[in-house]
This record gives sequence, C-alpha cells and structure tokens, in this order.
Amino acid sequence: MEKKKWLIPISIGMLVMVFTVIAVKDISEPTEKEKQINFLKAHEKEMTEYINQSEGEKVTAINYDWNNVNQVVIGNGLPSGAGKKIQIFGFVNNKPYMDFRLDIELNQNNMPDISTLHYGQQINNEELNN
Repeated sequence: MEKKKWLIPISIGMLVMVFTVIAVKDISEPTEKEKQINFLKAHEKEMTEYINQSEGEKVTAINYDWNNVNQVVIGNGLPSGAGKKIQIFGFVNNKPYMDFRLDIELNQNNMPDISTLHYGQQINNEELNN
C-alpha cells in the first residue's frame, strides 16, 4: 500500500498537464471573426482599389477600423434571412467624419467573398464633391 501512495499525485499531475495542453491549444486557435479579419487584411488592396475607383483622386488616404468589423444577417423578410455579410467601417483622408462602410457577403464557410464587395454606406461629404 505504501508504494501506491505516489501513484495518486502522479496521476493527478498527468491529468492536469493533459487538460492544460488541450486548453492552450483551444486558446491559440483563431476565432472565426479573427480568421475573417485576417482574410480582409490580406485583401485590403482590393478594398482600397474599389474605393479609389469609385472616388477617384479625391481620396488620398484610407483608414479601416479593424476593431469595428461586424457580421450581420442579410434580411429579406424571411425568418432565416438571405445570408450573412461582413461590414467593414473606415474613413478617408484622415478625417473621421468622412466615413464609409463596405459590405462583403459571406460564403458557405463563413468567409468573406471578395467578389461581392460593395458600399454599404458611401463616403458622403461635401469635401469630396468639391
């Protein structure tokens, strides 16, 4: 019996290590939103080109608010909606009041489909129109 007393603390220690490894693995995997934002950051050039093409030379700088990216259900009157989209907010020419919103639909894997990129809210400011 004396020899088996060490077995219990060793077994508990091993279980704690296994659960710790599993917990660390789960923490280190990016969330779905982080994966979506990483995808958008990788396609930032296409998003910037879209804005530049629609606004021309009036836009000198584009700032995306990566902390303000939302996933929403596209509504069409159906209870389940018509799909999902990502909304990316930002502003141009280093002026926060010259803001915009880009919308991108999500595919069946819940990842943005860059081919569906469009304005959800265009840049609406007198400075750009002058």
